[in-house]
Amino acid sequence: MKYKDFFGNSYLQILKNGRFRNDDEFIKTVREKVTASSKKKRFGSHAAAAAVMIAAVLIGTISVGAALDWDIASLFSRSFEAVRETRSPGVRDITAFYPELFGKINYDEADIAAAREREYEILRTLSHNLNETVKYGDYTMHIDGYAFDGTRLDILYDLTFTNELNDDISRKCDPRSEEYDPFLENPVYFTVYANDERISLGGYGDMISVSENSISYRYEAEISQRGHYDSARLSTEFIRPEKATVAAFDIGLDDHPELRLDIDASLTKKLRAGERITVNNIRISPFGVVVEAETDSDITFEAVSEMHKMPLYLICKDDSVIDVSGYGNSVLSKYEELDGGRKYVIFLSSRGKIIDINNIRTIKLYSEMIEL
Repeated sequence: MKYKDFFGNSYLQILKNGRFRNDDEFIKTVREKVTASSKKKRFGSHAAAAAVMIAAVLIGTISVGAALDWDIASLFSRSFEAVRETRSPGVRDITAFYPELFGKINYDEADIAAAREREYEILRTLSHNLNETVKYGDYTMHIDGYAFDGTRLDILYDLTFTNELNDDISRKCDPRSEEYDPFLENPVYFTVYANDERISLGGYGDMISVSENSISYRYEAEISQRGHYDSARLSTEFIRPEKATVAAFDIGLDDHPELRLDIDASLTKKLRAGERITVNNIRISPFGVVVEAETDSDITFEAVSEMHKMPLYLICKDDSVIDVSGYGNSVLSKYEELDGGRKYVIFLSSRGKIIDINNIRTIKLYSEMIEL
């Protein structure tokens, strides 16, 4: 049972039995159910989300009624926290490591709290429940929902394994094993179609949490910007036990231009290999940044690799810095030939940060500071 359904059913049951006198009754009942379910390993990773809801009600930050709606957005919030941990560069606080680049940053607790509240508002705007279950071979996949920021489509899902497959995963997902199979514990990938045209350019997955016989994931797919699509078809595909398209679902691709920022730029940088890159446009969305740039047509592989590592940072009004550089990031790019050159579109992940364009003060690209 999904935790939102459980909360709703518990709430209604208390009302029906006439035992609901105040929020404490509801909280007590939910806490008992969550604890029991966790002990039986049936609630999976959602027990933590339920506990977060209870804590929020207890400290008075939300009402019981609000908790019932705290579903897919809270799951995305948890997933992005996990991504921040796994995708953060080795230097946790880049501003402290490079004070000559950013200056001394003094973080204010009130600013941090306000930023987190705004992040949650953005996730509520962008996220949608899907609540679909797919079975294939020894896998059972449940898709919680998706979020779309105009550039990236994020999908939350979990895989549950049979005991036999779980034993295989424990053995074959060890890189030291002669039977090593890296796709065994997560054989899922997604493709997005609109008007029978593929509009997803690729994707990247993050492991969010692990419980007995189950793993939760987040999949981030980059979407083509050739045009606006109101709706699309999300194709669910498996690599194991054999490659197959297993299911497809209709999804909405709501446009939220108020949450993204397009900046015309004209910045030319000479790369170490001697080639030049000219950045013409920077598009900032909640889940990352897209850079449009032009290069010579005969650019080398080494130059492309260097271009992908472009140093790009968003300096916010509260003096925090969001690292969206290509160093250690999941970078995807595509290009088209021009007369005498190439046009590159480079996708840079926010690494689990939720970007609020209204909080950005300056963009630092290479040695240039672009004031907004």
